[in-house]
This record gives sequence, structure tokens and C-alpha cells, in this order.
Amino acid sequence: QVTQYLPVKEGCTEVPLFRVGWSVDFSHSQLGNDEFSYGYDSRGLKVENGQFEEFGESFGENDVIGCFVNFEGEEVVELSFSKNGEEVGTAFRIPKELLGERALLPHVLCKSCVVELNFGQKEEPFFPAPPEFVFIHAVPVEERVRTPLPPKSTEECEVLLMVGLPGSGKTQWAQKQSQENREKRYNILGTETVLHQLRTKGLEVEELDAKSRDLLAQQAAQCLSKLVQIAPRAKRNFILDQCNVYNSGQRRKLLAFKGFSRKVVVIVPTDEDWKKRLELRKEAEGDDVPESVMLEMK
Repeated sequence: QVTQYLPVKEGCTEVPLFRVGWSVDFSHSQLGNDEFSYGYDSRGLKVENGQFEEFGESFGENDVIGCFVNFEGEEVVELSFSKNGEEVGTAFRIPKELLGERALLPHVLCKSCVVELNFGQKEEPFFPAPPEFVFIHAVPVEERVRTPLPPKSTEECEVLLMVGLPGSGKTQWAQKQSQENREKRYNILGTETVLHQLRTKGLEVEELDAKSRDLLAQQAAQCLSKLVQIAPRAKRNFILDQCNVYNSGQRRKLLAFKGFSRKVVVIVPTDEDWKKRLELRKEAEGDDVPESVMLEMK
């Protein structure tokens, strides 16, 4: 249930968003952006692997969305939804052969809203479940799949501090490291990651003007600063994907991760490769690093 929309700053055009559905282990937090990640979006859309389609109807504050999985079919797993007790329909049909042994996990994505979830722990459900379905809590434990537990102590955790000039390939290295070591479940803390999570995709590609891009970049920098500040409290593995070229900044960030296994990864491409990367970065992001700043970093 979407219990409350959070207030936004005066003049802000952001609209609260809620997306609910199912994903497999190792899916990103942005529900529906990956393969085997399926969501019903509050704008009346369904999304799978980053592809949006119109589905059902929009929903918002005080609405209750039911999420159902039917494993009884011989060849497909059906994912369907309801709104306030009324059936919306089947949104996804996943071939069992394609899904394989992957377990489906409940997944929600919310932006500027408060939600309440019921897996069967409430004495009275928001709305009665259809007779052919049971709540997750009623499924026998031996038939459930548990995701891996987090590390028990910070001594089991690792933090990698990226060091390199803008455009040197830090983000690419961090993403590759994360993909090749999925069992470590790295949390990449970087501007690009935060920007990706701040922007809300939909049927139409949102084009931002220069002023909006600058504002979004400022918000991303503020969010990233806060995330890096609170990250040491969590028992997880982290990659700090920033330039981190100043000794003072390196010491300050790593000191906060006391008890973690702390490593520094320095990326130094050739001058030719670096210039090519800078051009690609400028084309993709539309901004350029002032030469004076670059010289200071060097």
C-alpha cells in the first residue's frame, strides 16, 4: 500500500513514483531495468529489461497493489497484479526454461513516497487474496530460497578506493570488477550510479536542458557525499568511484572504513587513450573539465 506521498520542495516538478514486482538475485535496485526483473509502475506501465509498455491503470496514494506469481503452468510462470482488490491482469509470462533455477524475489522501487508491505504477517490483509494464491509467509520454509546473508563483521568487508583523472576509466573498471566478482555484491558509490538512480525512465526518453542537467548533477553530488559518509556503518563491500586524487581526501575516506579490508586502485591510461576517453565523456555527458582543474589534479 502507498500510504503517503512525501512533500517536495517548492517549485520541484518531481512526481512520486512506486514500482512493485519481482526480480532474481543479483538484479540492480532499479526494478525492471534488468533481465529477469519485472515491475508494475504507478504511471500505468509495466517494465522488463528496461522496456516499458502500457499496462493496467495508474495508481497512487492509498492504493493497494497485489502481486501474484503462478508457478502451476507447465511451460510458463505468470506474473499478475491487482489494484484495491480488483484484478488488473497478467503482465508477464516467463518461460520456465528461460528462468531456470532462478528464484523470484519480491522487489519494490519507491521515490518520494512511503509504502507498507504485507507478506502475510498482518492479521487482516488490505484485501483478501484470491483463493488460488497464498501469502509468501504461508509457503513452507523448505520451498523458499534464501538470499545470501550479509557479512557478519566489518573484518569480512572490503572497500576499494578508485584513484584517477576524469575519463581515465575508473567507472568501467569498477563495473567490470563488480560483474566478475558478483558473489561480493559490491555497492558502487559514484556519480554515474547516483545519476542513473535519480532519473526516472518511462515510455518516452526524457531530454534535459543544460540547466536541468546541472541541477541534477548537483543533487547527485550531494547524494553521493552523504552515501560515502554513511557507508562505513553498513557491513557491505564498496567501491568508491570518484577521482580521489588528493592525499587528504584519500586518507579521510579510508579512515572512516576502519576494520574493512582497504585497497586503493589507481587507473593510469596512456595519454592517447585518455584523450579519446575525455572526448567520449564530453559527447555523452555534455560537459568538459576545465583545464585549470585538470592541471591541479595532475
